[in-house]
Amino acid sequence: MYATSLKICDYSPIQAEKLFSQLLWEKRLNFYNQLENSIKTNNMIKLLVYFNHDHKKIIFWICSLLLDVIKWKHKLYTLITNIDKVELITQLSQINSFKYLNKSIQSWIKCRYKLITINGINHELIIVEQLLYWQYISNTFN
Repeated sequence: MYATSLKICDYSPIQAEKLFSQLLWEKRLNFYNQLENSIKTNNMIKLLVYFNHDHKKIIFWICSLLLDVIKWKHKLYTLITNIDKVELITQLSQINSFKYLNKSIQSWIKCRYKLITINGINHELIIVEQLLYWQYISNTFN
């Protein structure tokens, strides 16, 4: 658990400690559990509630996981960041194509860019659009 938080925080012990002290670890685990459920049921909209508090962290967690899936598919096991989620990473690597993973990461980066740079944008609407697009590309490229 602590090894994972160190990797997530680029080996900064102070940041890793913050990950535990702010209950972010529990939120992260809950998010990944819901993500796994959303993937099984093909309903990404269920993830919307997690974006209410800090969409930057959630998008980071998604991209981090997707990057780990790409690393796994390339057999770069020692470079995995989310080492506590190897089972989920393995499952996702088996069912997702490189094209899907690439499109997913690109779309999440674009989403984050919109949320950060466009003043007065409706954050919830952008996130709903992204979640629906993510579900669409999952159905299209897998």
